[in-house]
Amino acid sequence: MPLTSKGSKIKSAMTKKYGRGRGEQVFYASANKGTISNVEKKKKLSAGGSVGKTGNKAKFKKTGQSRVNAFSNHAKSVLGV
Repeated sequence: MPLTSKGSKIKSAMTKKYGRGRGEQVFYASANKGTISNVEKKKKLSAGGSVGKTGNKAKFKKTGQSRVNAFSNHAKSVLGV
């Protein structure tokens, strides 16, 4: 992803301080962690919608009891406990 002017300045400062390889590692690790922000240009979305969205996924409804509790309640009634 292309860098913003802020990102290129920070990256060049880190490469001067840590060396080329280690400077890039520190820069991208900091960007991924969120220590430094707005260093990469955002990708513009096309008219098709957002990137990476897969659509609606089926959602399962939760029931009031888990399967284990339902069985233990049944066992209690059968055993008379």
